[in-house]
Amino acid sequence: MLHQGPRLDDVRRAVEQMADDADLDLDVPSRGSAPRLALVAEDEPGIRSLIVSLLTLDGWEVHVTDTGENVADLIDEHKPVLCLLDVMMPGMDGVEAMEEGRSRGHGSADGTVYVILTALAGQEDVIRGVIGGADDYITKPFDVDDLADRVSRWCAATGWELVEAEHPGAVHEHLRYKG
Repeated sequence: MLHQGPRLDDVRRAVEQMADDADLDLDVPSRGSAPRLALVAEDEPGIRSLIVSLLTLDGWEVHVTDTGENVADLIDEHKPVLCLLDVMMPGMDGVEAMEEGRSRGHGSADGTVYVILTALAGQEDVIRGVIGGADDYITKPFDVDDLADRVSRWCAATGWELVEAEHPGAVHEHLRYKG
């Protein structure tokens, strides 16, 4: 009889619980200060609006796109600390966009955080996202408070002291598929 290991969801819950329960004082090296600047790549207008509202209410300046095609160029140009990426988008998906961004040096080396936010919840999808370089993988529907908490945790883990953006609450649209 073949022994089946723990399900991915069970492992994920256990790891999250261990992280919550741990009283770790991780010495994160300081990178200096960085503005609260985020990039959101989401093609569904309602979800995009919700994510952008969450970030802008917290003082983030946000660049938004509806495809992965221009994500790496937007990262090059604007230097966001946080990239929230959907997977299923027209043109180029979020994992491919993240891989392109990382290939250009945006990731742990420069303190860019990548969070995949997608409806794809299969084990293969999660593995693809993590292997592609995602710092976190959140499935839709998502809890707004959980998303805010994870964003806060990941940004703290980068070593940046987040400071006010040049235009807090501003939203810059770089949409290609407005239909």
